[in-house]
Amino acid sequence: MSAIIDIKELSKRSGYKINTIYKKINLLELGIDYFKPNKGKLFFDERVVDFLKKGEHKNGESIPKKGQPIHLGDFFAQEQAV
Repeated sequence: MSAIIDIKELSKRSGYKINTIYKKINLLELGIDYFKPNKGKLFFDERVVDFLKKGEHKNGESIPKKGQPIHLGDFFAQEQAV
């Protein structure tokens, strides 16, 4: 099982600013990729770090930049298929 990290740790590990992470949150699925207990602080599955850092799938397809959410599980399934 992956570790759970907060948004500051995600920012540190991924190199993205916290504001940018908030803008990219629509690429993730609540309850699977990130968590918001009691409508408070955000927590992320640590696999999100790789998802944000790579910027594209191993097969060369780009991760959608805006408007087209992709589930983190789909991202890893495509990686394993290559």
